[in-house]
Amino acid sequence: MHDYRLFELLDMSLIRQLAESNFRVSGIPLSIIDAVDASILVRAGWTDLCMKFHRAVRASNQRCIESGLFIGDRLVEGEVVRNKCKNGLWHLAFPIVVAKQHLATMYLAQFYFEGEVPEREYFINQGREFGYDMNAYLAALDRLPIFSVEKVNWIIEYNKALVRFIADLAEHSIGAFEAKKILMESEKKYRTLVTNLNIGVFRISPEGRFIQANPAMATIFGYGSAEELMAEDIVHLYQDPADRHKLIEDLFRNGNLKDRELAMRRRDGTPIWCSTTATLQHGEREEQISWLEGVIEDVTERRQAEELVLTINENLERKVKERTRELQESQIQYMHAEKLSSIGQLSASIAHEFNNPLQGILSILNGLKKRAILEEEDKELLDAAIVEGNRIKDLIRSLQDFNRPSSGRKTMMDVQNALESILILQKSDLNGRRISVERNYAHNLPQILAVSDQMKQVFLNLLTNAADACHERGGVVTVSTRQENDRVAVVIQDTGVGIKPSEMEHIFRPFFSTKSEVKGTGLGLSVSYGIVKKHQGEIRVESQPGEGATFTVLLPIKGVEEAVPAIDK
Repeated sequence: MHDYRLFELLDMSLIRQLAESNFRVSGIPLSIIDAVDASILVRAGWTDLCMKFHRAVRASNQRCIESGLFIGDRLVEGEVVRNKCKNGLWHLAFPIVVAKQHLATMYLAQFYFEGEVPEREYFINQGREFGYDMNAYLAALDRLPIFSVEKVNWIIEYNKALVRFIADLAEHSIGAFEAKKILMESEKKYRTLVTNLNIGVFRISPEGRFIQANPAMATIFGYGSAEELMAEDIVHLYQDPADRHKLIEDLFRNGNLKDRELAMRRRDGTPIWCSTTATLQHGEREEQISWLEGVIEDVTERRQAEELVLTINENLERKVKERTRELQESQIQYMHAEKLSSIGQLSASIAHEFNNPLQGILSILNGLKKRAILEEEDKELLDAAIVEGNRIKDLIRSLQDFNRPSSGRKTMMDVQNALESILILQKSDLNGRRISVERNYAHNLPQILAVSDQMKQVFLNLLTNAADACHERGGVVTVSTRQENDRVAVVIQDTGVGIKPSEMEHIFRPFFSTKSEVKGTGLGLSVSYGIVKKHQGEIRVESQPGEGATFTVLLPIKGVEEAVPAIDK
């Protein structure tokens, strides 16, 4: 059972008014004393004899307390205790019992019945004992009220009713008191929760000013306290003021918002993302807006994580598309390379078949030259036929060399002779494209140690690229050689279309080509780069769009012999 207190259940100012009215009607001093700690809750009409003398001195006050305890021990609910003190004064006591608990006591005190004479000698001795001002003390005694028995009985009945009224009123207030207590406890828990919550809680007036904000709101927006935040203009919290107007429009249209993410900013201007849930609170009339309340959560880290995941996914998707495209291009280039390989094998086979009858023809022509007697003009024709036959034989040998698998063995190689053999093969194609070749060979150029057929492949790739760069409009390809310290330099320069700066860093990548897929496999420069690097050499390129390109191959004069197993032919 709850231990109630009378002052918790009733408005004591109202009870005080009743007590003062009671005194004015009855003339008897009245007081209501708390039953728990004996504190005075209400007092009305108490005489000077009590207030200035009996209660004013500690020793005599103790007697008053003992008298009160004596009366309190005899109290019974609904009954009145009549008590006559040793000094002849009468006291009446009424217990105030609420929900079976004795909460307080109403006292009517310090009066005489008619016909009873105050024992003045007792008061004189008491006054001397406690050192009172005797004249003032006796004068206060003479002012005490005297009542008839009938009036006292009437006063008793009246105050019994008054006590029952006070008790009933207090009992009816228990429900309201409990509700108020629950409300206060709930409010306390709510305030504790809101104060310690990591999510911002706010309440805003219809004019757009903060009414309430918890510490988390201040932390989210970078303020030292909720009070500092509440003094701020709400507009300053938005990155874009238009977002606030849109939010308000949606609130008035729907009455609430749920998880609306907005771009906001901290006190120092740092941008943040916040998720807002808010509700409009209406007054007595539906159209009257009392306030806007809701919660805010800082979701900046989550947004950043989502954006990072989105970026990663986009990059992955882009890379997958690029890789798929590269694989498709690779498939096309491999098919084209396979086609070129088949053509190369066919040309080598044809060259082999042509070589045997050609040897017979040359033998016959040489025999005729030795034994036949011919006119001078016929001799010139025969010599011309032998020269052209030997040229065909050289072409067939070149075709066979290019198709023959590499031995992988380094031998001493004449770079200029290798270039000339390639130019012989390319002569017809270059003439058909109206491309002229200029030679600028160095005298006494030393030989290099290299895999001859591999280096011929490098030079052929570079010459082919130079010719292709000139397209169909003709041009000039310049082939130069020189010695740079302990290296031989082979320079192939064209007057073609040049290379774009954005393509320069990709030209040695496998399957990258600036040519159409019909002409280029994208492997020539990549293979050439690998061969040159394997020979401890270097390839340099210089180009500007529309001004041609210059490829320089630098090869060491004396390389390191590599023990590479010969390829089985």
